[in-house]
Amino acid sequence: FYGMCKDGGAEGNGTLFEYDLNSGTFTKKFDFDRDTDGDDPEGSLVLASNGLLYGTTNSGGYSSLGTIFEYNPGATEISIVADLQSPKDVFEPNQPLMVASNGILYGVSMEGGTNDGGVLYAFDPATDTYSVLHEFTNVGGDEPHGELIEYNHKLYGTCYRGGTFDDGVIFSWDLQTSTYTIEYTFDTSISYNPDNNLTLTSDGKLLGATANGGDNGVGTMYEFDPNTSTFTEYVSFSFS
Repeated sequence: FYGMCKDGGAEGNGTLFEYDLNSGTFTKKFDFDRDTDGDDPEGSLVLASNGLLYGTTNSGGYSSLGTIFEYNPGATEISIVADLQSPKDVFEPNQPLMVASNGILYGVSMEGGTNDGGVLYAFDPATDTYSVLHEFTNVGGDEPHGELIEYNHKLYGTCYRGGTFDDGVIFSWDLQTSTYTIEYTFDTSISYNPDNNLTLTSDGKLLGATANGGDNGVGTMYEFDPNTSTFTEYVSFSFS
């Protein structure tokens, strides 16, 4: 297993570690250095088709705005493949990357873009280049939360805020047409402020949770069917 700690290590900026299931051995493989590697690595590592692991740091790097890095399993160093440069670009990514069926890595950041509402971006491991695909705005959803998920050649995700009622949205990004679409708009009459990863079920439904709303005002578990655009609230959370 490979994973990251957002703090600690020789520089106090986080570490990348390895755990061997056969021997039960834990090994620290790398210490992040804020100025050159970035610091505060968040999310999870993702395995690309080239056999390398990729991750992001929330800050640090030459511009202090975060980095995208690659790691060859077993090595004692990482390689910075993108040093994030501008607040109007990808800014402080704190959500995990995912590998889509086309081999490209995709992610979101809660900040950045012209409106500072976050961005959806892509990284191509074949060329070590990243690009901003969509800048979030209040009307179109803003402050994206959670990891993207792919279904039927579309990436799905959620925004904690924005949309018609400023209560969040479910959005999609079509990999074939490069089109951004608001699939569902949350509002306080049902449930709102989605703040968790979506989960794809075996029958093509998306499950998620909200931080607010529902019968008790403390959030819900919901289902969204992308085939029929049907939203269903399953459970209202409670304190008891």
